[in-house]
Amino acid sequence: MAPLSQWLQLMLAEIARKREDLERAREEAARRESEARASALSSQREAREARVTPARGDSDDPSTPAVLESDRTYG
Repeated sequence: MAPLSQWLQLMLAEIARKREDLERAREEAARRESEARASALSSQREAREARVTPARGDSDDPSTPAVLESDRTYG
């Protein structure tokens, strides 16, 4: 096989570089999507944990003000 011309070698190197760039971009997009999904799940979990509960534990008394559990934790 004849040696590749300098131009062809440059073109092959450029193609390889572009493939690597594309692969890195795909990996980065997948990582960001995974992080966004994890963040959304965490937010949903926090929202469930901050459900409304009676302030004095008198769940049968409708006049008892409702307090978020997070209010108990943070003041």
